[in-house]
Amino acid sequence: MKRLIGLTVTLLFVFAATAFAGADWEFYGNARMTTFSYDKDVSADQDQRLTRWELQGNSRIGANVKTDDNGIGGRFEYGTGVNLRHLYGTWNFGSGELLVGHTETPITYWESNQVWDSDLDLEGLGMPNGGRQPMIQLKIAGFKLALVTPNTSDPVYPALTIYPPTLEVSTETTFPKIETCYNFKADIFYINGFAGYNTYNIKQSQGSDETVSAAMVGAGFGVTPGAFFFKGMAYYALNPVEYGLVNYDSGVSTLYDPLDSTVTDVNSWGGLGVIGFKFNDMFTAEAGYGYVQYELDQSGADTVSNQSYYLNTSVTLAPGFFIVPEIGIVDLEEIGDNDNDLIYFGAKWQINF
Repeated sequence: MKRLIGLTVTLLFVFAATAFAGADWEFYGNARMTTFSYDKDVSADQDQRLTRWELQGNSRIGANVKTDDNGIGGRFEYGTGVNLRHLYGTWNFGSGELLVGHTETPITYWESNQVWDSDLDLEGLGMPNGGRQPMIQLKIAGFKLALVTPNTSDPVYPALTIYPPTLEVSTETTFPKIETCYNFKADIFYINGFAGYNTYNIKQSQGSDETVSAAMVGAGFGVTPGAFFFKGMAYYALNPVEYGLVNYDSGVSTLYDPLDSTVTDVNSWGGLGVIGFKFNDMFTAEAGYGYVQYELDQSGADTVSNQSYYLNTSVTLAPGFFIVPEIGIVDLEEIGDNDNDLIYFGAKWQINF
């Protein structure tokens, strides 16, 4: 409660301080409720029925800000909790725009409208997401180039290996993560391409150091001839956990063996497809499928694969108020005799204000 009061006071102070500075503040917000029932496999012969009836964490309040001149603007957005979603400033210098602050990275595209799990949108199940990160980004027409806070992950050691008792391992970064994308949009279709690179060093008290390199590249497209629409995306990632991609489960991490200072990489592929039809301003139907797999670059290593598919209908009852009934399956890699499936049905309720 103290954090919420403090945030409210801060926002009122900022608004009052800038209202006389010629800034145009456009406030917005929305409230989202998730009302779902789902069956989850907990063992080979037992399911568990659960219910989610809660305010979604991506409910939000924020504002877009523009000044009268000199091209300066910005945005802030907070979710429930209170958690920071966006906070950045922009400078439009005529031929392009410079962004400084915290927001979604250039490799993130929202092609799906899967509403399960607080608007999952197939995130980590075929849809790559670099998260919201601090960055400096240059945008010129459809091209973006960003220098992002680098990601590091503590090393995972191979099993059945004896390590020196005095072994100390740490990570070291020298360069920011680099991400870029290009978007082209025509009347009834669009295409986009994206790529990123992240690197850091694993340093240990005994033995030599080793560099961990992580990268990803992908492309997507959409076709919207009239009321019908189709969207697709595919990507490849080297060491996705170390890159910083959001995973639905824990993903598969690289292995670091300090005895011989070697890193075993992980190769990952993913993609999604979405098809839908807008019947009128009230009803839109959509079906989607996403798939991702991880494979450790090691002889005899198993491939880990996860997927999800869903069907929903967006029902708009009034401008800014809509309900999205949905049914779907999240099918994760089997654990022993457990299929590790999750079957759900229910609806999302959202009011924009």
